[in-house]
Amino acid sequence: MSDVGVDIAASADQCFALLCEVERLPEWVAGVADVMVLERDDAGRARRVRFTGMPSRGSLSYELVYEYDQAARIVRWHTVEVALRDLRGKARFDELDGGRCTMTYTVRSETAEQLPSWARAVLDEESAEKVAYAFRRWVEK
Repeated sequence: MSDVGVDIAASADQCFALLCEVERLPEWVAGVADVMVLERDDAGRARRVRFTGMPSRGSLSYELVYEYDQAARIVRWHTVEVALRDLRGKARFDELDGGRCTMTYTVRSETAEQLPSWARAVLDEESAEKVAYAFRRWVEK
């Protein structure tokens, strides 16, 4: 499991709300080409989501289930089926002075040997640090 803390020039509430807009992931996560929301929670947020990544050598689809803790500004996710990929993560936003926040991003990803080598290589590149900094760039632009 790897985690990283990143300071962002936006409020914790704003960042939490943006991360909850799962449909917008292709705007800031390079490896995600398509997002399909399969189920929503009572607040209208994406609960079960199918992602498709489109690396140059082929596509890979997987489903995640999301859980939200509005009061603590935490988003958690995990794969639905772990046959080929087990992905679990969490993002927490803590308020700082001056309208800034810290995002603590934690992710654990394990891939099965049956997954094509190109797909394992692409997934291995999605480090917590890379994703957290991509989110910060997207929010601050």
